[in-house]
Amino acid sequence: MAKYIPEQHITGELGVNKFHHYCLQHKPHIIFRSEVANDFGIDGEVELAAYNKDKKQYATGEIIKVQIKSTVKGSYIHKETETSFEFRASSDDIEYWNKHNLRVVLVVYDVRSDNLYAKKINQFDAVSLKTNVPILFDKTGNLLDVNSNDFRERFSTEFKSRVDYSKSERVAINIFRFSKLPRYLFEFKSNYTNPKEIFKIVSGDDVPNFKIVGDKIFTIYDVKLFADFKEQVIEYDSKKIHSFKKCIADNEYYNICIELINRQFQDSVRRKRIAFNRKYSRYFFMPLHDDFDEKLGRYRERIETYHPKKRSTATRKVVIYRTYGKDTFYRHFAFETKPVIINEELFMIINPQYFFTQDGKEPLANPETITKLTNYLTAREFNEQILNHIHFIYSVLSNRNGKIVLCELENSELEISKYVSLSSDFSIPLDYVPTRVETPVIQQNLFGDD
Repeated sequence: MAKYIPEQHITGELGVNKFHHYCLQHKPHIIFRSEVANDFGIDGEVELAAYNKDKKQYATGEIIKVQIKSTVKGSYIHKETETSFEFRASSDDIEYWNKHNLRVVLVVYDVRSDNLYAKKINQFDAVSLKTNVPILFDKTGNLLDVNSNDFRERFSTEFKSRVDYSKSERVAINIFRFSKLPRYLFEFKSNYTNPKEIFKIVSGDDVPNFKIVGDKIFTIYDVKLFADFKEQVIEYDSKKIHSFKKCIADNEYYNICIELINRQFQDSVRRKRIAFNRKYSRYFFMPLHDDFDEKLGRYRERIETYHPKKRSTATRKVVIYRTYGKDTFYRHFAFETKPVIINEELFMIINPQYFFTQDGKEPLANPETITKLTNYLTAREFNEQILNHIHFIYSVLSNRNGKIVLCELENSELEISKYVSLSSDFSIPLDYVPTRVETPVIQQNLFGDD
């Protein structure tokens, strides 16, 4: 008697072969091992590969189990639209997948369109099990495209901790170039050695930013614009004029130039209600004067509108009042800055931070508490969040015109342009985020996208 081959078996083989072909074409290679001896809901496993820094492939040792379902007439595909379809999983399959000690990926092969779709399986709430559980597939977000080479990004549990040498990318860094620097550094003999004495006799509006070193006083401003300062504070005839760019590169004058830049930066951001705490060397957003709630006895939240990179406008809370147990404090968005010279050019490093105060101004009394609270927040932030912080800081400080202008006076111009980006021969990918679709509540705990 002849042995007949069921169509179901042929259809199943088509799916396995299609997925195997996908693995062979993927870069880096995906090692596929079929499990035909015992089919209890798993058709095979894949071992992921990666590139090292020499662009050679190596097996990572990470194993993912694969269940492949194939259909010709749509037996597994229900409620199909142009963008999605439902896969009906049996309760037995789900129970088996739940018990598996390795990650399982469900692959659906539609013979009609010759397309593969895949979703990874997370734990499922057993009390919600039905005879047939509808699982929604997005035809774009769940498509396995042989040209995309993104299987490892989407399904690896270890991927985020690895550097990917298969791709290159532009890297945005928190280093900003000074596009304009003062032309001169002016040096005068000073009549005073204590800055406090100067401010007693000359009002703040008539005093340029200056730095006292011994009996010398330095500034980037032409003091002819500050009459009282010129007449009472310095001996104008002792004036010496230095090239600011040359002084930046000179060990004798470097610290003076950097101090003047820092003071100019502090004056500029202070007008935006951003204060500087010297003890912690940190800038932080202050509460707004008109935001004090007399009834509650505290400041309201401060919200800043800014222009992120991919949207026209967005908002961010930069001052928030918090209560944790017996402790109450204000949490401020903050940042640190540091001018540095790289290849004879001056740059500004800007590091996003947080700051915690007891009254909207004075820091918490215990420095360890500040450190603990800051570490709690920063430990939960990754590259994407940090980059968003940097975009926010630059947007606020630049007045949305693309440059941070610290001084506009002729020959004293001080300006910071946008951040530097570099080309890298490797990448550190972000989480894979597929196209969002409406998903039945019953399916949300079984399949995830994280």
